[in-house]
Amino acid sequence: MDCVERDQLVAPESLEQLKKIGKADYLHLLSQQALVGDLVDPGRLAEITHREVEARRLAPDDDFRKLAEAGGQVLGNSSSADEPRKGWFARIFG
Repeated sequence: MDCVERDQLVAPESLEQLKKIGKADYLHLLSQQALVGDLVDPGRLAEITHREVEARRLAPDDDFRKLAEAGGQVLGNSSSADEPRKGWFARIFG
């Protein structure tokens, strides 16, 4: 994203929309990482967003982070959170 903005590869009026799409894609990726079966594990999502805040890829005051943190505190981990997870390769190719 930085190189797109720096090298002006997109018209300035389209840049904000592209940033919104990029952030939505990033948040979707975080949600995918928190899946247990077909459901998002609130505790796992809180841990993942904490990791992203520590790595400075996500702002501590981001609404998604606040929601994940609150969900993790209220709902905790799913009962099936201890089950081994399939990696992305195995989920795609069986």
